[in-house]
Amino acid sequence: MKYQLQPETAILDNDGLTIKAGWAVIYNVDSNGEYLGATYQHLPIGVGVPANSYLDAPKPVKDDKAIVRVGDKWTYPADHRGKKIYSTATGAESTVTEIGDIPANCTLLKPNSEFDAWDGEKWVLDENKLCYNYKKFKD
Repeated sequence: MKYQLQPETAILDNDGLTIKAGWAVIYNVDSNGEYLGATYQHLPIGVGVPANSYLDAPKPVKDDKAIVRVGDKWTYPADHRGKKIYSTATGAESTVTEIGDIPANCTLLKPNSEFDAWDGEKWVLDENKLCYNYKKFKD
């Protein structure tokens, strides 16, 4: 054919080395395995895909999931990064910074007041805290 209308596609052997030079869509991850994005990469004969890159595509996910490469497969753990969480023991607020489920001793539900206590499912007004603070304020 006189004109090449599509770029050549790289072909790799069973060992992951290019046996026919060409272009491939590469799925890149960071050093922790979190997906960064897809790029086109030209692969000359005799090379494999770059480090931290894969040829198989992850599936699309909703905003509350991350895409992470673990071994030879994609995983989709919970992703609450940037969300506020609250200690169920103290009500103290912090921000999620890691991929994964929130800690067992935390909740995404914000207490309504400093006098709330966690009942295992929701925040409820703790009469003892309220009375103690009222007495302290009154004295």
